Amino acid sequence: MCRRWATVVWVGLWLVILGCSPARAADEPPLESRVKAAIVYKLGAFVRWPGEDGEAELSGFEICILGDSPVGRALLEVEGRKLHQRPVTVHRLERSGSFLTDCEILFVSQRGRSRFHALLPRIASHPILTVSDTPGFAKAGGIVELYQSGGRVRLKVNVDAARRAGLEISAQVLGLATIVREEG
Repeated sequence: MCRRWATVVWVGLWLVILGCSPARAADEPPLESRVKAAIVYKLGAFVRWPGEDGEAELSGFEICILGDSPVGRALLEVEGRKLHQRPVTVHRLERSGSFLTDCEILFVSQRGRSRFHALLPRIASHPILTVSDTPGFAKAGGIVELYQSGGRVRLKVNVDAARRAGLEISAQVLGLATIVREEG
């Protein structure tokens, strides 16, 4: 019995030393979700929005989250960082009247997918970079789909949706992505 307690104390001590208390570790999004959130944030640096003239603007750079997911929770960690010389603000879009067109990036979770499909006709021509890790997102009209292949997170980019939104995605990103085009 004493040996079991000694093991528990020893493991607990190492978790505290490493900064990974069991309570904190349980609250953190999984590594895959944190990687995807970092990609969503970094994508913002490789996109040019209409009217950008290179000067810092007074308003913040808004990342919006539609639906709850571990990736959305991990995105909250980029609050306060800067993109395009503007402080990042992260908003969860609630069911009641969030003004979507203020968003530069919209992350759509699996739970927000049905709401996104209802909103897409209204926002498709607005300069909003839509991103999701939901399979089929790019084919369904979203701009960037995150997917796993070979143990890595990869991108599919719907260039037609990006063009319709007036967004210019860097050739560096397009060179790493699978290009998706809309049929028609």
